[in-house]
Amino acid sequence: MAAAPASASLTSSVRSGSVQAPISASRSIANPANSNNSRCLVSFGRPDSFNLGNVAVRSAGRQITPRALPSSRPSRVDRECVRVRAKANVVTSAAATDSEASELVDKLLSMVNDTDRGAAMSDEGRAAVTAIVEQLEAVGLEEPLKSPLVFGAWEVAYTSRPTAAGGYYRSIIGRKLPRSKDLVQTIYPPNGVDNLVEFDALSLIPGSISLKGKFEPLDNKWVRAVFEAPNLALGPLKFSYGGESSVRLSVSYLDERVRIGRGSQGSIFVFARRT
Repeated sequence: MAAAPASASLTSSVRSGSVQAPISASRSIANPANSNNSRCLVSFGRPDSFNLGNVAVRSAGRQITPRALPSSRPSRVDRECVRVRAKANVVTSAAATDSEASELVDKLLSMVNDTDRGAAMSDEGRAAVTAIVEQLEAVGLEEPLKSPLVFGAWEVAYTSRPTAAGGYYRSIIGRKLPRSKDLVQTIYPPNGVDNLVEFDALSLIPGSISLKGKFEPLDNKWVRAVFEAPNLALGPLKFSYGGESSVRLSVSYLDERVRIGRGSQGSIFVFARRT
């Protein structure tokens, strides 16, 4: 029988038996984090480094006395490859989550559009909105109050309790008049907040109710806002009424387009960023 060519893959033959085992093996692992498609090469030993004790190994016609591996600990290159792959997995997962969240936001804004901020929605519609809100809350920021995205002008797009968004005006007067033109909350750094409700009284006289206040964080997501007495404007007339008020509100989801909050009794608020 002809001898195997030297270029053939090397195998080892243990003299005490007929076990055949590859002397070396290596595997190339793609590095998804690099755009140039470079690869991490993880080596599993060299041809003369199998730890077979003192057993002689015959390889391609010559005898090799294997040396014990110096260490079973992974090399620096191996550890770096593990870190690269882990980082790439995190980036890929985050990108998928962001994409899914964006689709949910699109669906949410479409559902609440032209519903008088939820006042005209059916119970089934409210349940569907709540389901989407809960999915977004599950992937929300851990500390949204530390994000600069929280600042800006936000229009109330939906609330699970129609009387909550406009306060006293919305519950006592608002439902008896044409729908309000604007329900806007503006948050200023470092801790200022203004609420504004604009409406047309009897479709003839422009009116507004504004509240100025400050907020203080209670934890990573909850704030307490304290407002001064409301200012009412009705045509040329302007006056204040009532007294100071306070509310507790959480930021349960936040991105460039929407802010979702929960009231102290579980009511849901969806704010759309005003551009």
